[in-house]
Amino acid sequence: MNPARHNLIRCQRVSWLLQDLRQQLRAWQEHRRQADSDDHGQYVGRHATQLKAVGTLLDGSLEVMASELAAIDVQSPPGEVFLRSRQVADAVVWLERVWRYFGERFDQRDAPDRRAPLVVAADEVVWSCYRPLYEHLRIVALDLPRRPPPLAYVEPEYSPAARIGNSAMERQLEPSLALAALDEVAGQLPIPLLRLPPWCVGAPWWLVFIAHEVGHQLQHELELVEPFRLAVEETATATGAVGGDAPAADIKRWGRWGQEIFADQCSLLLMGPWALWALIEVERGPASTMSRRRSRYPSPRVRLRCMAKTAQHLGLDAEAALRGVDIELPADATAEMRFDMAVADELAVLVERSWAPFGKLAKLLLFDAADYRAGGQVELWTTRLLTDQPLAPPRHLDTARRLIAAAVAAWARLGDEATTEELGGQAFADRAAALAQRTLAAVRAASPPGFRSATMPGGDSTATGRQLASKLLGLAAKHRATEDDGEGAAE
Repeated sequence: MNPARHNLIRCQRVSWLLQDLRQQLRAWQEHRRQADSDDHGQYVGRHATQLKAVGTLLDGSLEVMASELAAIDVQSPPGEVFLRSRQVADAVVWLERVWRYFGERFDQRDAPDRRAPLVVAADEVVWSCYRPLYEHLRIVALDLPRRPPPLAYVEPEYSPAARIGNSAMERQLEPSLALAALDEVAGQLPIPLLRLPPWCVGAPWWLVFIAHEVGHQLQHELELVEPFRLAVEETATATGAVGGDAPAADIKRWGRWGQEIFADQCSLLLMGPWALWALIEVERGPASTMSRRRSRYPSPRVRLRCMAKTAQHLGLDAEAALRGVDIELPADATAEMRFDMAVADELAVLVERSWAPFGKLAKLLLFDAADYRAGGQVELWTTRLLTDQPLAPPRHLDTARRLIAAAVAAWARLGDEATTEELGGQAFADRAAALAQRTLAAVRAASPPGFRSATMPGGDSTATGRQLASKLLGLAAKHRATEDDGEGAAE
């Protein structure tokens, strides 16, 4: 056979690979669009901006790969043609891994198990926590650049986590040159991700932790990471000066903890004292661990004290939320612990600080302490979730987060009212299951009307996709030049 025919057949084979991936993407995008409807079948665009960001990223990559394949001269020596076409094929396969990484997280909304209703409800809670900021007149006037809201998904990890920046691709869980390339090229994900642990499934009140994770994204979008870090360090420095100069390393450590402190404060503004009540669930431990500092967080005792003091500053009931956990200074406290506790006490005022040019976070996030007091909105929904009263929640932007705060309160009440014998019985399990079902139904029913992407335009990732393709093609060339095994070698 003429060598040029071998070359042509080889390039055609890779072209089919490209076409197949493009067709799969088109079918997937259309499926996701059709699934993005309310209970009445009306398209609402919950994920329009997120799908656009991922779709344009992949389209931009496929465009470059197709051009690279078309540029191969089939009259060249077969060895050269086969090598270059293999490089394109490698890049296409790696690009499919990028798509699957995001696609699997989107597709949990269709999962034939309990994840589907959970992540659908999570979408509403994310929107309820994230969107109010961008409806505030001061933010509207600033015309800030916006990213798509976080996409929630369930993953078998213990803790919730926000995936925003270039640390988002967990390479130990996703060992792929493709993901590493995206990490390097983009510096951030085309869409932010919000990981939920499996213990939220069947217990949707734990969606309360979404408020903390959304707080991380808001801090980045408002470019308050550095200003807040400096404010925390200034507070720590001033506190140290009162009790004796604190080591510089301790001041810097508090600065590093600043992002978690900011997110904790956001969670209080969005979920009230029930954010603190829920935090007890993940921070409570033996006395030996409660005073131990961690790399990303203060010790559990100090973190809870910081949250409690902030809650009190906001006029919330911190004592009940602490559930009897001791946050006082231990009698045998070290100098390090005394310093940390003193700083925690002083940081509460930051929740009321006005940040130029935005103003106070409490106003931006529409915080109202009355919602969480006796007779407030949260108590009203707590009672309805625990009874057979009609739910019929208003389809307002803040309803979903209030419902989740109420669900936490309802879960707390279930536990408080059950006898010791009942806690291990089927009746208690049935009441918990009923609460979960009513919570999911209420949150879904509270979905605000309208087409969401009209109020939250998404960015076009085509340029990043082109860069990603060039990076993948370069990695493919390097990979082929250094590997020992042939194309058909078994691994």
